[in-house]
Amino acid sequence: MPLYCPLCFDVIKQGNSLIRVCLRHHETEAVQDDYERLLCPRDRTRDLCNSVKQFQNGVFILHVGCREENPFWDEAKAAVSVPPLPSRLSHSLHHWMFGALTELANFAPGRKEMWFPLSLARTVNRLPAGDRSPSGRVVKLLGAKAAGKTVMAYMTLWGRHAGNKHRSSDTYVHISPDLTDPKTRADEFLKALLPLSLLAQGDTMPGWIPFTTSKRRDNIRAGLFADERAVNMRKDLLRGIGIGARSPLLLAFYDNAGEDVTAAFDRNSAINRLTDLAVVVLDGSRFGRFTGRPHDDEFAMNDAVRHLQTFEQSHARRAIVVTQLDRADCGKDIMDSVRKENIDTPSARSLLIEWLVTYPGSSEYTLGRYLEAQNVDVLFVSTDGLEDEALGPGKVPKPHGIGRFVDWCLAGAGGIGD
Repeated sequence: MPLYCPLCFDVIKQGNSLIRVCLRHHETEAVQDDYERLLCPRDRTRDLCNSVKQFQNGVFILHVGCREENPFWDEAKAAVSVPPLPSRLSHSLHHWMFGALTELANFAPGRKEMWFPLSLARTVNRLPAGDRSPSGRVVKLLGAKAAGKTVMAYMTLWGRHAGNKHRSSDTYVHISPDLTDPKTRADEFLKALLPLSLLAQGDTMPGWIPFTTSKRRDNIRAGLFADERAVNMRKDLLRGIGIGARSPLLLAFYDNAGEDVTAAFDRNSAINRLTDLAVVVLDGSRFGRFTGRPHDDEFAMNDAVRHLQTFEQSHARRAIVVTQLDRADCGKDIMDSVRKENIDTPSARSLLIEWLVTYPGSSEYTLGRYLEAQNVDVLFVSTDGLEDEALGPGKVPKPHGIGRFVDWCLAGAGGIGD
């Protein structure tokens, strides 16, 4: 099976070189399209720098000739130049990627391509981790602008949500700006890290989410998720010291906001063939059941059907995630259940179909009838505290349903001990 670059999704053809750097052992080597050569040879047990647990200071890969560039590449200087004290909106940004990209630039100072962790290459190519368990899942987020994909991705990677078994730790981010100006590229990258940096410090600010998404066509946000309950179980304490230890898994979220429409519905495109979870995000506040206007979101409804049809013959599991129900007139009982994490997937599916088939002949009705005949899971998510007046230092939003979504993404993954 050929290797795919997890950033540009080109096949890494035989003879194309990759550059491997191990930040733990401070070694680099040019390698070919061979998975075994991607691993640091000094970690024969695959439990140190080759382990998924060494996300920040393990093995990193650069695909020579990749179209996706390092956000801090300076064409005039022909070098990568990471700002020493990055900040946005008067907030000092803190994220491990700044230090890692600075260090990686020392190993290949003339390369403008973006680095990615070994774990991301494993996940996209479905390669086993050091303990031979799966490495993670590729999640393709599909949906109209302002449907809630960005908020959902950040709330998921933040990791502070009730009701789920798995919590996130390290996060990796890459963006593709619409414009190629170096200053724009660096600025968009910093803006993409702003919510993660704010949330890690227990802060928010007005306008923080719209500020991050203005000039991008592609977003990659990935995070490690581990079973937090394991530390309370004696057998997992034993595993924690090396007896069959269960590794965290990577969830890699791909949000192709400006994706070519033809490519989006091409079952044979690389991203669609490598997707493990196809997730359509719908804005529940725009449903005709609540607004009386069933054609307001017609484009999103038609695209939802086409996206789901694209993955009918795929190995990927499919789901619809309904967002922003807190802004819809769906009833106090339903919102209370969403906030208490009490609506399971079958119940959410029944409710969604009931809402969609309210207006026969509409695009909503078509999607509802499609769901009746297809195996598509449905989840409800909502986030309180996103209004500008509710944001600021020491104030964070409260997501609901995100934990159930994460558990759905990782269902059946043996690496973390479901």
